Amino acid sequence: AIGAPCNICDPGAYAKIYRMNLDGTNIETIASGVRNTVGFDFDPKTGDLWFTDNGRDWFSEELPNDELNHVTKPGQEHFGYPFCHQGSIPDPEFGWGKSCDEYVKPAALLGPHSASLGLTFYRGKMFPAKYQGAMFIARHGPWNRTKKYADISVAWPDGKGGARVEPFMTGFVENNNYLGRPVDFLVLKDGSMLVTVLATRSPHDTTLRLTQDDLTFTQGRVAGQFGWSTRALTDGDFHGLRATVFEDRTLEVDGPYRHEGLL
Repeated sequence: AIGAPCNICDPGAYAKIYRMNLDGTNIETIASGVRNTVGFDFDPKTGDLWFTDNGRDWFSEELPNDELNHVTKPGQEHFGYPFCHQGSIPDPEFGWGKSCDEYVKPAALLGPHSASLGLTFYRGKMFPAKYQGAMFIARHGPWNRTKKYADISVAWPDGKGGARVEPFMTGFVENNNYLGRPVDFLVLKDGSMLVTVLATRSPHDTTLRLTQDDLTFTQGRVAGQFGWSTRALTDGDFHGLRATVFEDRTLEVDGPYRHEGLL
């Protein structure tokens, strides 16, 4: 994926998702009109590509929404940028003479300036059945919006090209300040899932490990495997899931999928 080299402009060969061989040959365009995608993954059931897309800035504080998109016709679909945003709003400069009906509609809207980053289909078996085959999305949170927000969301394909999205873990903002900002995921062979979080009150970033509540932890096992510090491990229960925090951060829980404390 090559993002746009600007906030809003004619991107030329940018703002596209490409496919190529490992040696760089046979480059193909998979999707066009993609302003800035960081997270994308293939549905393990259908093989379809899904991706998040970060919308333009300085339109308004409430618009446009970031997008969750679904590629159904590789190489044939344009997702709107820079002409149309969130599937329904023509750009005031580049949208003249264009109709949003000319472009692929988002599968779901992810909130204004949510900075939706990592996207991963959960392929493990450890999490409850409802999350198996679902997409986990890291909403990193806006950098220039007055009201801050950030969370880990989960999305389920609806079988019609769209998706249903709901919060999975919240509590990353306190008094309109970030405690931490989710970035990306890695599902391990045992079915647990690592979540990287940009720390805003510490010089070290944080890694959460989400597992079932009955998993027996071996301190430092995963941290050591991936080269992270093993100086501290603090567990928190998440209604049948457990979160482990590495790098000397603490984690407490006061409600469904909500974390509290220093990151």
